[in-house]
Amino acid sequence: MTMSSIVTLLKASPKGRLVYRSDPNIDQEYFEEYLSPPKLSRPHQEVAAENSFCCHDDEETGQVYDTSDSDISDCIRNLHVEVKNNTRKTQKMKVHFDNENSNCATDFKIKICNKQAGPRLMHGDLGTGLSNGMQIRIKNDFYDAEDKRKAKGSLREKPLDLPEFEKPQFQRIVVSPEYNKSRLDIQDYEKELNHKAQKEVERKREQFKRAQRIINEKAEQRIDEYENRQLEKAKHQRHLVEQHEQEGSAKLLEIQTKMKKNHLLHAKMVEEKKERIQEEVKRLEAERMKILEKTKTIVSDSKTLLDRIKTMYSSFSSKLPENITKAIQGAQQRYNISQQIVSGEATVPGITNQQFVIIAENFRFLSNIHDFVKQSIQEIKEREKKEADAAAEEEARKKAEAEARRAQPPSVPVESPGQPLVSSTPIPGATGTQGAPAGASPAAPEVRPQEGEVLCVDMGAFQEYTRLQQKLTETETAIQVLSSTQQLKKLKFDLQKAVNIPVNAISAVSGAHLRDKLQRLLVLLSGQQVEITNRRVSVSEHPAALTFCKYLIAKMIVKKGEEQVSSIFESAFPLAAVTVGLLVDHSDIKDLLLGQFHSLCPYTVPYHKPRQDQQSREDYHKALGYKYDSDGNVEKQDKFLKRMSGIMRLYASLMVSSPPQRQSVHPFGLENAWLWLSRVMNIQPLPDVTATMVFDLLEVTGHALYREYRKQFLKMLHILIREFLPKLKSVASSGVGGPVSRLEALIKASIQRQGQIPPPEGLLPQNFWFS
Repeated sequence: MTMSSIVTLLKASPKGRLVYRSDPNIDQEYFEEYLSPPKLSRPHQEVAAENSFCCHDDEETGQVYDTSDSDISDCIRNLHVEVKNNTRKTQKMKVHFDNENSNCATDFKIKICNKQAGPRLMHGDLGTGLSNGMQIRIKNDFYDAEDKRKAKGSLREKPLDLPEFEKPQFQRIVVSPEYNKSRLDIQDYEKELNHKAQKEVERKREQFKRAQRIINEKAEQRIDEYENRQLEKAKHQRHLVEQHEQEGSAKLLEIQTKMKKNHLLHAKMVEEKKERIQEEVKRLEAERMKILEKTKTIVSDSKTLLDRIKTMYSSFSSKLPENITKAIQGAQQRYNISQQIVSGEATVPGITNQQFVIIAENFRFLSNIHDFVKQSIQEIKEREKKEADAAAEEEARKKAEAEARRAQPPSVPVESPGQPLVSSTPIPGATGTQGAPAGASPAAPEVRPQEGEVLCVDMGAFQEYTRLQQKLTETETAIQVLSSTQQLKKLKFDLQKAVNIPVNAISAVSGAHLRDKLQRLLVLLSGQQVEITNRRVSVSEHPAALTFCKYLIAKMIVKKGEEQVSSIFESAFPLAAVTVGLLVDHSDIKDLLLGQFHSLCPYTVPYHKPRQDQQSREDYHKALGYKYDSDGNVEKQDKFLKRMSGIMRLYASLMVSSPPQRQSVHPFGLENAWLWLSRVMNIQPLPDVTATMVFDLLEVTGHALYREYRKQFLKMLHILIREFLPKLKSVASSGVGGPVSRLEALIKASIQRQGQIPPPEGLLPQNFWFS
């Protein structure tokens, strides 16, 4: 809105008040502060009241114009109002709208149809008295519209707070001479306002410049500070990088120097290693040639043995058993394998250690077969000789049996084959003692205890028992050093595993299986290293290690008899076979083994300890071999007899088991069975247990005793049936005759078969080692 418009509106405004609400270019606060005119004088108010009208607001009257075609108010930017006529019947108003985009002019023609008009209605609403027929025509370049309204008009007269005059409403008002003066005042006021506005704008502009200058100075200061900080930071980073580079260079130089030294040292080590490798190659080549020569010698000897075996077999092939034929076939296969290994050396130079072991094992097998065939032929010759003498001895045997039945001395001595009658080992209470000559089989003694004396052990057996128990105690003391330190305890534990694993695996699977378990134990006892759970152990690591292994082997074997053989009698023979193989190479194990047998089962002596004065029942039972549980209950009699039977059967199995090599001397032969029988018949028997022990020994060794002693063994059986059985029956428990009855039935059946006793179940044949 221009200032001319403001002046024009001020002229027409009542009370000098300008009301305009639609111009967005003038702020309301600015308008009220700077553009509000001063209050007009009364004459000016009268003049202004005559022609004072204000635009009607649609929101106040509730009248809504139809602006569907166009909206005129949107085009209004500057408003110019002029009053052309002072008549009340017809007023013509020209409104000019100036816009940047268009100029539009609208002519408003207001016609009052009502003839009545008066001052009283001048202050009312045009719609109530004067606007019953109002026509508004808007004409411009854009549209031509005509609207007839019958309710309310679009313009109304603004009521003034003036006193009512008696003069008519249309009385002409005289314009005051001060009108032009007021106009000049307004113009002066306008200039003053413009001047104030310019000064305020300049002040604001200067204030803005000062604020902008301060902001720029602060910004420049902050930029300088930031640049300084960044510069210092960059300098610090550069210093750190230079320092790191210096340290890295020094460290790199040190590493390079160290690498040079290492390279020189490594080159020296490589050269030394190269020399060692060359020496090792030379040594291995020499060993290879040595092994090759030795291998060829072994194969040549194997060929010689095989030829001898075939020669012996061809002479006695019809008389030799079938298993010897299979053994010879196996020997031929072993020799062929050895020959192939030696022949293959031409294409693949060198013989490995494994191949050498195979050749050596084949040679041992051929040697054993040779000994076995030779021994079998010797037995055939002896058997033929004995069969030739059997017919001549038949009548003499019958006469001897008749004489034996007629002879009833208090005790009949049993003579050994080809030897005169002699007494057994010394017995406590005897008037004199005589020892059996060297090489003779022991004979049953003719000894009677003195009146009131009860014999519980043979004197010689008791001395041997005492010596073995003393040695067992000394051995246990010597091996206690292995429990002194943690390192020795670990060594002891490894040695226990090295012994337990092969001993627990012994079974009658095959001869190769037994040879493997025997070889494992022999390697351990020889001082070589054995591997146990990814660790190597040797008895050479401590002086007491070898003694401990031998003690543990003896203890484990006897323990197996107590626990395993007592349930499965047949398991005694493979265990006894391996034990005999150990005793052949390590005879000192024999004392430890017998000491363990006598400790767990004193009836292997034979020895039953008499009850001492003031000795408790529990101690006496323990001395006899009984066990007590944690509740203090003594072992049942049937379990006790079964456990003692297992130990005795293993003890007897040692006497009839063959060593791996037939030419070896048996370390614990059949003469020990004869000696045990002669001793047990000269002591007072115990109920049940003595009969059980005699039964087990005869059942295991009876067939071998008959084969070895024949007539003397038959006489021994007659003495047992006539003299020893009455003793057993006299001490047998009332109502319990099982052990004595079994023994009596066995002896009578053997006498009916002229002393023969069938071999026990599970007995390994002599050639089992080669199977």
